[in-house]
Amino acid sequence: MRRAKRKPVHRMRRKVICAALAAVACLLVLEHQLRPVIASMAADQCRAAAAMAINSAVQEELTAQPHLYENLYKIQYGEDNTIRSIQTDAAAVNQAKAHLTAAVLENLQQLDQQVVRIPLGTLLGWQLLAGWGPELSMRTVPSAFATSEFSTRLESQGINQTLMMGTIEFHVEISAILPGYSATEQVTDEVCVAQTLVIGQLPQVYAALK
Repeated sequence: MRRAKRKPVHRMRRKVICAALAAVACLLVLEHQLRPVIASMAADQCRAAAAMAINSAVQEELTAQPHLYENLYKIQYGEDNTIRSIQTDAAAVNQAKAHLTAAVLENLQQLDQQVVRIPLGTLLGWQLLAGWGPELSMRTVPSAFATSEFSTRLESQGINQTLMMGTIEFHVEISAILPGYSATEQVTDEVCVAQTLVIGQLPQVYAALK
């Protein structure tokens, strides 16, 4: 009698275990399918936030300390008042770049948690229902690092007139940290920090900058 009573119990346990394993397997498969969608949308949102942080920091810095970006170039004239050479002022450029990069990093470090809202149709990958359905919300923590490079761009403005633009290109690596994994994106943004209209023969000016 005791053995007969135990059999249904063992069978029930096996069914429960099998059902639990099947549920776990389904969840793992579902997570594997959904993870790329979640990571992509989270990374896109963090990338947009990083771009806004860069532009905001640059505008605030240029407004607060415009004198740092006014004398980035040294122009030498000959006796006949023609341009002999144009050189970048390395110390001024490094100071300007350091201030801007520090401002950008400060803005990036102050980024709040990003709330990623994904419609269910998009999350499931159904093309016909993309953008439809109830939204699922997830929180992601952005983490970013930035470097910068200074360069000079020349644009002809007419006969013997050249617009010389000093630009700083920011390279930001931002990670969207999600529970259990993260997604990393690269953000590149170039801003003009100085403009000088040079009157002189273009070949001479260009050779000096090269």
